[in-house]
Amino acid sequence: MTKVLNLYAGIGGNRAGWPVDVQVTAVELDPQVAEAYATLWPGDDLVIGDAHQYLLEHFMDGWGLIWTSPPCPSHSKLRRFEHARGHYVYPRLDMLYGEIILLQSFCPPDTAFLVENVIPYYPPLIPPTGQLGRHYAWSNRSLPMVAVDAYGLRISRDRKSSYRRRKATLSPMECAEETDFQQAYGITLPACADTWGRYMRRQVMRNCVDPVIGEAVWDACLGHEHAHQGTLLEVAA
Repeated sequence: MTKVLNLYAGIGGNRAGWPVDVQVTAVELDPQVAEAYATLWPGDDLVIGDAHQYLLEHFMDGWGLIWTSPPCPSHSKLRRFEHARGHYVYPRLDMLYGEIILLQSFCPPDTAFLVENVIPYYPPLIPPTGQLGRHYAWSNRSLPMVAVDAYGLRISRDRKSSYRRRKATLSPMECAEETDFQQAYGITLPACADTWGRYMRRQVMRNCVDPVIGEAVWDACLGHEHAHQGTLLEVAA
């Protein structure tokens, strides 16, 4: 059975695009988000802890695929707006580029890896392998160009107009509420998320990887050696 390491797992949007019969170890730091992941994907092994350190200690453990999505806020183009307001931060180069360099240099050749992150406000220090939706990706496998149409989000005209009156012209991603993401991705937040505030619910869904991208990466990295038996969402349907 193929082993997959899913780092910074969130609620597992990428997982929804993978076959049912894989052995996934997911690592998530936030216990509340980890509880939601465990509810959605109860068959996976779940580690609540530091994904960055876990990668360093376990990247040689015979994985078929390592997927890592280190935190993106310090790299995002939104930093330009924050810097304009005098809110300066260093980009977390150690996490993003440290993981890329580690995996590019030492990852076993029979282990596919994918590091994905936002398109940064600066020229990437290491050229990406490809682009998946609104993110760059670094991998030791050839990746497809995945352009999801506004992530499939359908925003009502009334709500979009309301946002624009308050905050100028915004993209569908910026206008979307948690329900828009849930509808677009086919993932419903479990009951344990009912206690979260509105901001956290929206942010967790916004950080969720589109399952279409998860499936495209799977097919590119492992599809040739793993017969397609239906993704989790296809089986659920």
